[in-house]
Amino acid sequence: MGPGASGAVRPMAISPDERYVYFQLSFLHGFVEYDLRARRPRRISLLPISPEARRLPRTRYLLDSAMHGLALNQSGTRFCVAATMSGYAAIVSRRTLRPIRRIIPVGRVPYWSTSSPHGRWCFVSVARDDRVAVISYRRAQLARFIHVGFHPQRMRTGRLRVSALR
Repeated sequence: MGPGASGAVRPMAISPDERYVYFQLSFLHGFVEYDLRARRPRRISLLPISPEARRLPRTRYLLDSAMHGLALNQSGTRFCVAATMSGYAAIVSRRTLRPIRRIIPVGRVPYWSTSSPHGRWCFVSVARDDRVAVISYRRAQLARFIHVGFHPQRMRTGRLRVSALR
């Protein structure tokens, strides 16, 4: 699947038409596009590796995760990727499987990506900096950080009626 990758599937996303599955693998700095109809991998996105991660032995990767966050916007055109060992997030074009504009430094141990309910924003937990990065899918840039407390990891979005808070 890629240089040094294993078969352990990490986070994944499914295309809106449910034909393609996109998934990260342990030790792969990128993700795979798998065609469910053809039952085979179709493309691999290889993303940048920071100089620090490049020098780090695989045995020092946090939970074997080169990358551990993959979300797809609502229209299915852009991914939000968390590069756990390289300290960045990226908005990646589904058409080209390459970052749009540039990578986005977010801090130490970006660990999960999820989309806002309407697909405008991507939220990336940054575990060692106790915050969540809010990234615009459209602009492919950081909008702000939200400080959330100790070591955020996996996130899900949800809805809550205001009356439930009373």
